[in-house]
Amino acid sequence: MVDFGVPNPKNVKGGRLTKAASLRMNSDFFWSSFMQGVSFGDIGEKNTFGFVEGPVYTIFSSGSSFIQVPSKFFNKILQKMLF
Repeated sequence: MVDFGVPNPKNVKGGRLTKAASLRMNSDFFWSSFMQGVSFGDIGEKNTFGFVEGPVYTIFSSGSSFIQVPSKFFNKILQKMLF
């Protein structure tokens, strides 16, 4: 299970939090999956980013403060994290 923090009912279809969502994980050495995009704050168009290349291999780590992103997304992601 990956903990993304407290769910926001505004971003849930129908606005009701009835059960936890699960992610399909890969069966490799890491807690990994394929991410389709990322959103910061509300899920409006200006805060949501998808990957043109399609889903990207992603490792989820609850014990690391390290974030690695492709260079073409770095400035946008850093700006959203800081402001």
